[in-house]
Amino acid sequence: MLKLLRKGAIENPFVYKLIMWVLAIVFVVGMGWGLGGFVKDSTEKDIGEVNGAGISKAEYDRNYERMYKLYRDLLQDNFKEEMVKNFVIDGLIEKKLWLQAAREMGLSISIENLQDVLLHTSNFQDKGRFDLELYRRVLRVNRLSPEVYEQSLQEDLTVEKAKNAIRDAVVLTPSEIAEANAALKEKKTPADQQAQEEAKAISGLLQQKRQRAVLAYQENLKANAKINIQRKIL
Repeated sequence: MLKLLRKGAIENPFVYKLIMWVLAIVFVVGMGWGLGGFVKDSTEKDIGEVNGAGISKAEYDRNYERMYKLYRDLLQDNFKEEMVKNFVIDGLIEKKLWLQAAREMGLSISIENLQDVLLHTSNFQDKGRFDLELYRRVLRVNRLSPEVYEQSLQEDLTVEKAKNAIRDAVVLTPSEIAEANAALKEKKTPADQQAQEEAKAISGLLQQKRQRAVLAYQENLKANAKINIQRKIL
């Protein structure tokens, strides 16, 4: 599944974005933010480490439960439990690595940024405005405290900020732009649509290159990381 998603990210970033957007909606509605922000019991053993940063059993269990339900419904007859385990573990590892990378880049999310995101989250709004009681009620239903949820959300936003830093550093070379324009000419695009199609092609090419850069950076983080996962206890 991971390979399919990554392959799609490179070959068709628009389809990939759609898939990820659907998953994001599912997670927001289901409050599936728990990749690293949950409080764990002091006696609980970690199931693994990423460069010394522990991954708790609680982190794994919360994510596994939500991912299990999601992919069981999506894949049905093609569903495999081992695939979900691998997906969850990979996601936890990647998040730890991106958080570490963000710290090295000097990136963080301020309290003001976090508050702005919360205030504009539709699930916490009543008649278009943030409702504190609704916010607390939604969290209670999902067995989350505001402190835990906000910490996890802050981590998610930090990860995305680090990825954006990589994306923003990527530009197209003149030769890449020339190749894109040449490909359009071969398609014999009508003159009145030429400018629009050129802009669309260049934008798509840039998104693909940026996505490849993020994936390459992530793979490099993994290749140089000390990762130890105790899969036998999962």
